[in-house]
Amino acid sequence: IVLPHLHSVSGCKQAFLFRRELGDEVEFAVLTMFDSIEAIENFAGDDYESAVISDEARKVLSRFDSRVIHYEVAATDGK
Repeated sequence: IVLPHLHSVSGCKQAFLFRRELGDEVEFAVLTMFDSIEAIENFAGDDYESAVISDEARKVLSRFDSRVIHYEVAATDGK
């Protein structure tokens, strides 16, 4: 549900879905790479630190963070 949608979002360069088991629950984390803050704003709206959670995801998640954090890439390994 998450990755196919993100791959179609303008300005989204890359997306990762991480998963880990925590006892009797499973935790998911999504990491996205966008071209710019403006591309994030175009996707998420003016309050671009508010999490964008689809209706489908809301139905299957027991909880989720309502706020997100954005970082700028400071360095890469050049690969």
